[in-house]
Amino acid sequence: MTLCLDEPKTTDELLDTLSLNKTQLNAWLKQAVADGHLKKLNKPVRYEVNSTKQESLVLE
Repeated sequence: MTLCLDEPKTTDELLDTLSLNKTQLNAWLKQAVADGHLKKLNKPVRYEVNSTKQESLVLE
């Protein structure tokens, strides 16, 4: 499974996909953005894979 690879996802879409609570997801997203794995888009807030680091977000 890949997250945010094909198109940007909202936090609600990610919550539906992952088995995390909202606090855990927000902490994960904040860290992924800080590490450069994800880009945070605004209006509406969505997250997409940073193309230079996308291979590290592929989950199996």
